[in-house]
Amino acid sequence: MLKIVPLAEGTAMNFCAPLIVLATSPWLLKEKANPSRWVAVAIGFCGMLIVIRPGGGIVPTGVMLGIASALVFALVVVLTRKINQSDHPLVTLFYGGVVGMVLSSLIVPFFWFSHMPSQREWLILASTGVTSTIGHFFVNSAYKHAEASLLAPFAYLQIISATTMGWIVFNQLPDSLTSLGITVICASGMGIGYIEHRRTHLGRTG
Repeated sequence: MLKIVPLAEGTAMNFCAPLIVLATSPWLLKEKANPSRWVAVAIGFCGMLIVIRPGGGIVPTGVMLGIASALVFALVVVLTRKINQSDHPLVTLFYGGVVGMVLSSLIVPFFWFSHMPSQREWLILASTGVTSTIGHFFVNSAYKHAEASLLAPFAYLQIISATTMGWIVFNQLPDSLTSLGITVICASGMGIGYIEHRRTHLGRTG
């Protein structure tokens, strides 16, 4: 997908996943979906629509791949929440990494090319390995203690790092409409965080 879609836009399309998680969590995870969570995810989805602008500059193949990525992401979120209810986050991190390595290695021959990474590219790859390992551990720990439907909107904040990396690595900056969509997406994640914090605080003091 990222070969034909800029990084920020591709990440934003991937954020259909919280909608899928929220819609399926009452049945697959037996979680209660509060109206505020639906509102937060719906606002984030509107922001995603602003980013991809159906009928705009993103090719249909890129949109289809983005939706497919969102479906896989949603499945990973649901499975992570389900597994971490009984296993330690490090166990989930290890087996998730092993399975991901094996499956991704199977498709490498179809996309292999002879380019040898430069020193800068090796550093980027190494930093990706370190930061993704740390990030996945924190994600696994979060899903052990909180519901998937609550945590899913926070994934929208990933668009900030994706936009930053798109600028640093690929010299790609979002246009004004994309920036507006990204702002809406981030606002939805921060909004649900504030609302849930208030609900928890009032529940403890009530």
